[in-house]
Amino acid sequence: MSRRLKLYTATYLMEICYGLFLLVAALLAARAIDNAFLVGLTGSLHVATRIFGNLVFGRWSDRIGRKILLLPACTLFALVFLVLRRATPGAIWIAYFLGGVANSIFWPLIEAWIGHGNNDEGLLHAIGLFVVIFTVGVATGNLLGGVFMKIDPGTACLLGSLLLVGIILLIAFTAETKEVIPPKEGSGTFSSGQRLFLYLAWIANFATWIGVGTIRFLFPKLALKLGLPAFRIGLINVTLYLSWCLASLLLVRFKGWTYRLTPLL
Repeated sequence: MSRRLKLYTATYLMEICYGLFLLVAALLAARAIDNAFLVGLTGSLHVATRIFGNLVFGRWSDRIGRKILLLPACTLFALVFLVLRRATPGAIWIAYFLGGVANSIFWPLIEAWIGHGNNDEGLLHAIGLFVVIFTVGVATGNLLGGVFMKIDPGTACLLGSLLLVGIILLIAFTAETKEVIPPKEGSGTFSSGQRLFLYLAWIANFATWIGVGTIRFLFPKLALKLGLPAFRIGLINVTLYLSWCLASLLLVRFKGWTYRLTPLL
């Protein structure tokens, strides 16, 4: 198995774990924590931990190697599932925090590793394939989470831990790439028009993730109050991620939308 195929496989399995974690943790939080505001704060804690962790660990990627950080990140995420099995309010808060730390290490490093050596069209293709793997993986995790939550939350958490063992093995047997590709001349500079789209992207990202965060962390509590079973909640989330995947495929296939205001509007 090639290095890139191993990394894509590890990414897909990790996304299954993350989708499983998001649904199981949200359902357990909805059942264990009465106050909807506090349920929302668990999600805020998780995302904030990922943001600040990204700022720290993303810069370490090319300095000390990726594998040396990815392996402990996967181990930490496996621990998250073991903590989540307790299903108490305290355990849920801890799981969201540790899950944020683990993911803030894993994602910047695996993305940099996959994109290593790519430029221009190759990098766009790699990013597009990564988004497809990401969305399909999270959709699969939500589907499995809905199925296993019908059986037992502990079984769902055990499945996540076992998948992470497979991810650890894949990464452990993947050759490290430490050499840094020098940037092309002019890399990192923006024209005034491009900088406008960068600012628009920041605003759009912020607004989009308000919606995504609401669906991930608050919708399960509302759905349980409406009497929806866990499996159906998982299916609704699957619809979100598969539509996300379809949109990403179209955007990678047709490139006429880049740096144009009309398609964005």
